[in-house]
Amino acid sequence: MINFSFFIFPFFLYTGIAVQAIFFYLTCILIPSVYFIKNNLKIPKFMLQICIYLIALHLIFPITNLLNLIFPNSTVTSFIYNTNNLFPSILKSEFPSSFFIGSFFIIIFYFISQYRKKDKKINPTKKYEPLKYFISGLFPASIIFLLLLFYEYKTGISLKSASQILEFKNPFLLNANTRVFGFYGSPLTVSGVGAAYFAFSWCLFWLCFSNKINYKNITIFKNRLVSLIALFSISTSSLLFIVISQGRTAFLSAIIILFLIPIILYIRKKPLISIFSAITILILGYFIGKNSSFTNRMSSATESIITNKSLEKGNNRIYFWKVYSHMITDKPIIGQGGYWLDQGLREQYYDHLGYDELEEKFTAHNNYIEVLGCGGIIAAIWILFYLTKLFKNLRAIIVRNIKNAPYLNFSLFFMFFANILHALTQNVFFDSSVIYIYISIIYIIMWQAAFKEKLLN
Repeated sequence: MINFSFFIFPFFLYTGIAVQAIFFYLTCILIPSVYFIKNNLKIPKFMLQICIYLIALHLIFPITNLLNLIFPNSTVTSFIYNTNNLFPSILKSEFPSSFFIGSFFIIIFYFISQYRKKDKKINPTKKYEPLKYFISGLFPASIIFLLLLFYEYKTGISLKSASQILEFKNPFLLNANTRVFGFYGSPLTVSGVGAAYFAFSWCLFWLCFSNKINYKNITIFKNRLVSLIALFSISTSSLLFIVISQGRTAFLSAIIILFLIPIILYIRKKPLISIFSAITILILGYFIGKNSSFTNRMSSATESIITNKSLEKGNNRIYFWKVYSHMITDKPIIGQGGYWLDQGLREQYYDHLGYDELEEKFTAHNNYIEVLGCGGIIAAIWILFYLTKLFKNLRAIIVRNIKNAPYLNFSLFFMFFANILHALTQNVFFDSSVIYIYISIIYIIMWQAAFKEKLLN
């Protein structure tokens, strides 16, 4: 039951936010927690610590929202801080609710599991390996999702809504060959998901290929070649997610990782194989990108930056960044408060700075600027502190309880690095669907370590 639930979990992570949430709480919270409690097993303390850090990350933005009631904005004087019906809306965080809710339930289950007279051990004949089954399930799930994206790309039929499918009289004449959404709310979400999975699986592929880790510790497949094909397929599919969703910054991030990983891990030993593998995926991505007009978007942006010293027409990020830079300058310590920006302060800032005719008065489309705009220096320092604590603890958990630990840390680092670059032009780490990928991997690693810790010696 446990292994199977983690095997099918990747299929649901490719769906919309509601289904992602349901299966995240079932697979990563409820099923393993109930198993531990039912079998008189104590949930390890390290899970409590990680969950506390996740809750702390979630709380910083509600704190800065409340601080803005005490220290309101004095630049845009037309904005009124309406204090009617503040709660619970003012407690809204820029980070997804899964940080708080998932961690809250784990903490409850942790204390329930502590009320056991004796902490038992798991029989070694029962092997629960969440990470192996998750990666193995990601193989067919990625291919199926890629086929669905190609279907959406070619027909223009939305995957998100049955009503939209029924409305199309002649779908081949409508939105065909446009950016794909998949089951998400934005093409940039597809790119963010693709970047995360590409970096993670590409690292694992080269680690297995170079025999730095045993493929038997990564997938459930008995054959090394099948395991390598599975990891290579996940990598290729994930890169193609980025190409047909036309995420330019995510694509540049993926290209860096595409060549950097084999250089780090294998090029000294087998340079021709390393270069051939990277170029094969790159050429495949290029031809699909050429057909999907992705290369046109890339060349348009490049030409505009070189000739006009700005982003191309229709790309208003330069205005978003200008407005947010004023927000940050006006209130550098606590920011403007994400709640208040959503209540109309953001739009009034655009108007105040002379951009009242701009149709798109959006968020910063840069995670780092957005953090400073919403929560200021306090939020930036808080987030850096608790992320450091979280990954330091996670690294220790991996080293102590999981085989080939240094290499799993290596893959995890590049998984985050992929979207650290992507976050320069998108609020990717505030995107719930993308965050479900990251937080799921964190929980899967924790449960893998928890089951390992409880094995009979």
